[in-house]
Amino acid sequence: PPNRRHLWRGYYLPSVSKRPCPKLMVALDTSGSISDELLSQFVCEVNAIMQEMRCAVHVVVCDAEAHYAGVFDDEPIGDIKAVGRGGTDFRPPFDLADQMTLDLDGAVYLTDGYGTFPDSPRLRTLWVITSNVKAPCGETVTMPLN
Repeated sequence: PPNRRHLWRGYYLPSVSKRPCPKLMVALDTSGSISDELLSQFVCEVNAIMQEMRCAVHVVVCDAEAHYAGVFDDEPIGDIKAVGRGGTDFRPPFDLADQMTLDLDGAVYLTDGYGTFPDSPRLRTLWVITSNVKAPCGETVTMPLN
């Protein structure tokens, strides 16, 4: 839209619009089926999200239980401790976000796709899956392996 400050002079200059920074939860699957190399690739993807969006993300690591890793924004994430390494349940990160009353706009879940999906999480969710599994809720994209 034109900048209103200059309209009286007859100049139609563009206004500066700032994109609101979305509040995201990024969940990383740390179950036994996720290798250390794949977990490193997940961390690289989280760093790319932060760099592209220029916003902070709430990172949660999860196998059958969710563990809050913290909020990351300015500095790239280094090593993430792979907690658990057991079975896979995708529901606990959404429960944790509700318990912590995080005001989130959406979620990104990086996984191999083998586990128990939530029926319908309250957050808009992008499932980034390394296999041919399609999530029953949200949007699914396939992440090629390096």
